[in-house]
Amino acid sequence: MKRTIQDAKALFSKNQVMNLESIQAELGNRSRIGVMRDLNKIGYHSSYNMKGKYYTLAGIPQFDKHGLWKCGEALFSVHGSLINTLKHYVNNSSRGYTHWELKELLGDVNLHNTLLLLVKSNEIQRTEHKGNYVYTSKDSATHISQIENRKNLLEEDIMDLVQKESNPANVIMVLRAVIACANETPSAVIEYLSKKGIKIRSSTVEAVFERYKLGCGFKKNAFASSFGIG
Repeated sequence: MKRTIQDAKALFSKNQVMNLESIQAELGNRSRIGVMRDLNKIGYHSSYNMKGKYYTLAGIPQFDKHGLWKCGEALFSVHGSLINTLKHYVNNSSRGYTHWELKELLGDVNLHNTLLLLVKSNEIQRTEHKGNYVYTSKDSATHISQIENRKNLLEEDIMDLVQKESNPANVIMVLRAVIACANETPSAVIEYLSKKGIKIRSSTVEAVFERYKLGCGFKKNAFASSFGIG
């Protein structure tokens, strides 16, 4: 029995997301080329994680304000592939992104190799800022503006910490992480906290480091005792 495009559409009325092998099997072992021809006619999205393994039809995803949608383990973006999604966010951000900020935005997906590829191909820039790598626009004027905005945000976070020092929860949390880390940098602290499921803005960690002059060589025990941390 010959399968039609309507048969392909009907599949997705039962399953919002499917992999190619499942689609082929449901359509009577239709060839990969045939399935992709049908999907192109209908309109589809492929996941930006799992090497584009999952497919859904255009119109099914309920994209959030960031243009992202998750269904089970499959992650989708209105911008398409992981490369295109990263290019869009980095080039259009007001202050660039660190690796961990992108990780928090895009979910459980390996970003390192793709970011490195984009930097090497001059699609985006990478700048070291306060112990973190910040990914910024390839456009020089936008890059300068993004770094300046990040500096301004850091200053705002430092002032916020100063005003809240009577209840220094963030300071203590960052300090505990610094004590636990062999590598005393903001990026190491952010990674350590992230692995423990603790969400904190990169700029907040940077502000703690800047405000209290943390980093290589600072005396952990003396500093910790001043905050009552054993």
